[in-house]
Amino acid sequence: MRSYGNRVVAFMDILGMSSLLSDPVTSRRYAEAIAPILSAVVRKQSEFYLMLRHVRTGEEVEVQLCPPVAHGSVVTSISDAIVISVPYGPRLSAQEKLRRIFYCLQSVFWLQRSLMTLGVLVRGGVAIGGLIHKAHLVLGDGLVQAHDLEQQAVYPRTLISSDLIDVLLKGPMPDMVLFRNRIAHMVRQDLDGHFFVDYIPPDPVLGSFYLHRYIDDVVGLVLSDLKQTRSVRVKMKLRWMVGYLARTNEWLNASLAHEVTRCHAEAAFSNTYYRTRDNIVTYAEALKQGAEES
Repeated sequence: MRSYGNRVVAFMDILGMSSLLSDPVTSRRYAEAIAPILSAVVRKQSEFYLMLRHVRTGEEVEVQLCPPVAHGSVVTSISDAIVISVPYGPRLSAQEKLRRIFYCLQSVFWLQRSLMTLGVLVRGGVAIGGLIHKAHLVLGDGLVQAHDLEQQAVYPRTLISSDLIDVLLKGPMPDMVLFRNRIAHMVRQDLDGHFFVDYIPPDPVLGSFYLHRYIDDVVGLVLSDLKQTRSVRVKMKLRWMVGYLARTNEWLNASLAHEVTRCHAEAAFSNTYYRTRDNIVTYAEALKQGAEES
């Protein structure tokens, strides 16, 4: 079948949707927040900025979205699940394959980050595999791999397959310093060894403004939920979130103090995809740091 081919596939599942929908107020806010986000993601523009109401508090929140811009990319929403895929064919150059991976990870990064600021947590998986992906049909081993990773994720994180990490590490590395920096700010290795999309730290272009503006609200809601819930499974997920937020805050403080921090992943990964010391980077700064760390 001609429409079947290799694609970078992200499968994302919205956590706690049943509890959000059980309350008339949060149910309406959920629908009013999710609908425009999903509508925006399926469009082909490079960026979106939306003002939406927080699902829990009702306060207005500014969110940014970056849908996949590669030719042939597709986004499908099925109930509480979202599937994003980007073509990854054998005829693509090594640099273009890296770009396709970047497009998918960037879409996951902003989608997960935006939903978090609206009070909605997500977990998922990103893999490379065969797939047929049209608006009305998603089928193939790529989806199975991404879904399996989503099941393994357990916590509000989107795991990245080891095959995809191998491509980033072992593929021909183009001399694109800012590309490496953007990947570094989107990929992190968890305490259990899994790589996942790091959706909280400052974006290297936007800086720390976005994080400082909303991080306190996120922390407050997570701690409040942790005190109120009786579910062992929910507590486990929220405790992971508390740890993730704490480690991110440590990294942010070190970055603002101009201390070199390269502990977002194992040495093999962080040496290739290094995070710059400052949040906003120029080519000269990135090149200089790369030379010093090599």
